[in-house]
Amino acid sequence: NIDLETGKELTLRDLLGENYQKIVYEQGGAQLGELDAFTKSMLFPEVDVEALIDENRKFYFSKDGSSLVVVFEKYEIAAGAAGQLEFTISR
Repeated sequence: NIDLETGKELTLRDLLGENYQKIVYEQGGAQLGELDAFTKSMLFPEVDVEALIDENRKFYFSKDGSSLVVVFEKYEIAAGAAGQLEFTISR
């Protein structure tokens, strides 16, 4: 994600501000709670999701550009069968 005017690579901090970690954790955590039972059963209980949220966390813009979609790669927070987990974050 690059700012086309400046050429700077954008981070979560740039787009969500200093409280980006809290924003992503709260909104993503709520979505974790909404996962179906099968996917929830594959989450790694020992993983500290909040600690994985740094300003360089992978994300992309939703199709309409109104929100960010934060990406956790396969095997990062859950078993491989859960696939890549993505959480939509309102800006």
